[in-house]
Amino acid sequence: MDSLHLIQPPKKVEPQKGSLRPSGRGGVGAAFAEVLARAVARREPVFVGAEMRGKLDKAGVDWNPELESRMGEAMGRFLQRGNNRGLVVHEQQAFVLSVPERELIDVVSHDDLGTTIIDDIDAFALLAKDL
Repeated sequence: MDSLHLIQPPKKVEPQKGSLRPSGRGGVGAAFAEVLARAVARREPVFVGAEMRGKLDKAGVDWNPELESRMGEAMGRFLQRGNNRGLVVHEQQAFVLSVPERELIDVVSHDDLGTTIIDDIDAFALLAKDL
C-alpha cells in the first residue's frame, strides 16, 4: 500500500522590512485604476450601413469623424455595461445603437423627436455639445 503524503499549506511569506509594498495610491491599485479608466473611455467601432447613411443624409446629419468618435465612446460604455440597445442623444438628434452588432440602427431627427417612440432601449446616453 502506498504511503499517504500530507500536503501542508504554504508558509506565510512576510514582506521584508524596507521592501516596496504595492498598495493604495501609486501601487497596484493606481495601475488598475488607470487600466480601468482606459477601458471605460475606449471607443468601439460603429457600423453604419448604406440604408442608414441615406437616413442620416435625409435627417441632415453630418456623420463626421467627431460624431463617429462620440458614438464609439457611447458604444464602448454600453458594451462594458452589457447593454443590448442604447439611445444616444446628441445635439438635436437621437441615435439608436444595437450594441451586440455594434451598429447604428436608427436616427431620429429634431423634427421627429416629439412623435417617435423607440422600444426596447436598455441604456441611454446624453452627450454634451462641447467636451
